Amino acid sequence: MVSEWDDLPEELWESIFRCLDHCHHLEPLSLVCKRFLSISNSIRSSLSLSGDRLQSSHALFSLFRRFSHLKHVQVTGLHPDLDLLLLQLSRSDLTLESLRLCNQNHFPELAMRELGRKMRSLKILVCSNFRLLKDRDLIVIADAFPVLEELDISSSVDLVGRLGNVTDEGIGEFAIKARGLRSINLSGNHLLTNLSVSYLFLHCPLLGEVSIGDCVLIASNAISSAIRSSPCVGLSSINLSSLAVHDNTLFSISEANLKLQKLVLADCYGFTFGGISRLVQACESLHHLDLESAYFHRDEMVLALTRYFRNLISVNLSACYRLTITTFVTLVTKCPCLEDIRMEKTSLATGPALQDLTKNPRIKTLSLASNRFLCDETLSRIAVACPNLKSIDISHCWRITDEGIRELGESCCQIRELDINGCREVKILGGTGTVFSKLEILKARESGIGDEWLSIAYINCKSLRRLDLEGCLRVTEMGVKMVVSNSKWLMELSLKNCSNVLLGAEALAKLVFPNSSLRKLILPSSLALAQSHRDLFLRHGCALYQF
Repeated sequence: MVSEWDDLPEELWESIFRCLDHCHHLEPLSLVCKRFLSISNSIRSSLSLSGDRLQSSHALFSLFRRFSHLKHVQVTGLHPDLDLLLLQLSRSDLTLESLRLCNQNHFPELAMRELGRKMRSLKILVCSNFRLLKDRDLIVIADAFPVLEELDISSSVDLVGRLGNVTDEGIGEFAIKARGLRSINLSGNHLLTNLSVSYLFLHCPLLGEVSIGDCVLIASNAISSAIRSSPCVGLSSINLSSLAVHDNTLFSISEANLKLQKLVLADCYGFTFGGISRLVQACESLHHLDLESAYFHRDEMVLALTRYFRNLISVNLSACYRLTITTFVTLVTKCPCLEDIRMEKTSLATGPALQDLTKNPRIKTLSLASNRFLCDETLSRIAVACPNLKSIDISHCWRITDEGIRELGESCCQIRELDINGCREVKILGGTGTVFSKLEILKARESGIGDEWLSIAYINCKSLRRLDLEGCLRVTEMGVKMVVSNSKWLMELSLKNCSNVLLGAEALAKLVFPNSSLRKLILPSSLALAQSHRDLFLRHGCALYQF
């Protein structure tokens, strides 16, 4: 049998490996033999780097040489030497298609120029939440990456905390050079005005996605005015979140004959049901609709809109406080393509409408957080109606208990992500059977989870990769030892504010070192660890954090 496996061509093994649905599944295969290691390295196309994990030039060079076919690189967290990282990227043999840099202090101008000389084919660049980003940096981006299609310079950094800001002048010069641009996210850039929107629509005829959320100096009618005066007819996605949007703006968009697929009006104010009704009638091509905080919505209004939701895939009606279980039933039963429903902070509760709830196997994601009236009975009926759920958020639904969670697990065997943050009545996820056997991510901050469930978690949830137990006071070091020692794929564990977890450096070493999968461990602040201990764990492959 071994010789037969050895005779299989490399191309066939690559085809088999590419069938895996997530890159983290490659890690155990890479440990089987040198051949599998080589194959898994060669087919990996994306890499996420934590800012404090890779600092040396040698480490970066080795990493980029190991994964020789990377197309997408993301840097998360503040990197101590972003210039060094980008220079190493430019000296590698990689040909990137996308680069995502988030939460950095400054724009690395010289390194970005050097990267542009090597990777002229970069199509997607994200520079979000930079404290220092200026007009000149946009010109550098346009010159370095002439075929750029997507740019994200969105920011959630407070205006006072920024060291530099992008203005209309910078957007104008960038737009002239980036004529192939298809998507831009300007959200949170508070100094931009209507001029920026005009420049983009005038000089970027291929523009299909525009996000100007929370750009407080841009009027919502800037979009409709630009549509009327520019050749940009391929617009398919508009994000106007946190702006004053009036019905006239929605009327103009609906009259523009756009094949609109995504519309975000989260936290917008000024429009009415009449405005949104006319728009969805004219844009039956909509796939994604976000009406978060549209306080005027009632169940009967959503019912009236659903007749135009034939192609809708995801909808966000969170913080529409007047909506009840009737709206949920309407969406599940009358929207044939719907996969994702967000109804956080609404009024979901048991009611007669539940009798009309029928199965919809297409629903994959539910976000029902902070529904204080959501109870076990309602959750059970929802679970039966959505048997193919892969992700559900019921955080801060205080009436949910172990019984509701058990029935959820029995009805929805495909769940991979579960959020029960703040559910203090949830102490255990099912029994010792196969409930949640495919669970990969569990968010259980300040829940009732304790040692009782941790002692059997490795039996129920054999695929668990991320476990967040922040503030779980029923968790002790005994439960932590059980779950870490027996979980083969656990990569991230948070024990922040778990005051009853008492682990010294020696006990921590005995716990972590035998576990080859653990990559990130957040410890209670009460544990004292020297920097030498942290460095030792990092060399082992596990980063320790304390906040």
